[in-house]
Amino acid sequence: MKHEFGGYLPLELPRGRELYTGEGVMRLNCGRSAIVAALRNADAKKVYLPYYNCNTVYDTVTRAGVSVEHYRLDEDRLPVCPTLADGEWLLYVNYFGIADEDMLSEVKNRWPRVIFDNTQAFFAEPKWDRNSYNIYSCRKFIGVPDGAYLVHTGLTEEGYPADTSWQHAAFLFRCIDESVNEAYQDSLDNESRFDGEIRGMSPSTRRILASVNYDALRRCRRANYEVLHAALGPYNELACPASADAMVYPFLCSVDGLRGRLIQNKVYVSQWWKYLLDVLPADSVESRLSRYLLPLPLDQRYTPDDMRELAALVLQLKGKGESA
Repeated sequence: MKHEFGGYLPLELPRGRELYTGEGVMRLNCGRSAIVAALRNADAKKVYLPYYNCNTVYDTVTRAGVSVEHYRLDEDRLPVCPTLADGEWLLYVNYFGIADEDMLSEVKNRWPRVIFDNTQAFFAEPKWDRNSYNIYSCRKFIGVPDGAYLVHTGLTEEGYPADTSWQHAAFLFRCIDESVNEAYQDSLDNESRFDGEIRGMSPSTRRILASVNYDALRRCRRANYEVLHAALGPYNELACPASADAMVYPFLCSVDGLRGRLIQNKVYVSQWWKYLLDVLPADSVESRLSRYLLPLPLDQRYTPDDMRELAALVLQLKGKGESA
């Protein structure tokens, strides 16, 4: 018999559909797995990775046997990278989810074989030409224990066994019963398991993703972004659009100690990739972003009023520091 009958009731979730589905979509367990799957599908011999990125991406790619060379960013967050030879690919990160179509088109025109890393831009439209791959991370936008999409013309689901996540998902329930901070170490433990074998997306994550109202989620995040930008844009040292489907609001502010003061006030803004401060010159684009970029939360837990409160706190604490 195909179905089970009776027993206890499972978690009650609405039945809808995932945002990315159908031909050309491969479901993986994390963004790093999707990058390696793209490189294998492309039969890539070498990939150019940005310095301004998590070093676990470099570790994962090199373990997969692909040659890696790092590149720097210019002031417009465009790659400083040589022309691609045969078998070479460029990984381009849509940082913060704010790259517009003109920027993405420029990248594609200058480097014809591109893996578009949209892990920070879940709603970015995929490029469907045969020399473009598109990667999306579910965990950065939705509360799931695993999940990423690789989108490319002609892809199928075959090749990677599905992951299981039930034994790693307790942090999602603990943060409801207690708090996000109380469950933080549990979430890190879940994150650490993705450094091994590449696997497909778990069935439990697929079921959660099929229950999400993506239109409502997108509207909420965009509205929150717009409120933050209206309040903080005049003080932001990073050029940002007035509206975007961003993962965070990237507030660049050269005030020492601001991050620590925000954390003391329960605004948990991490420092992205601070290892770069020991690798690149202090005046590099990457070092400045690592030192002073504050990724302010704007996700669907919050309302525009919450964002106004957050912006007011940022400006208040900003005034208590000294500019670098």
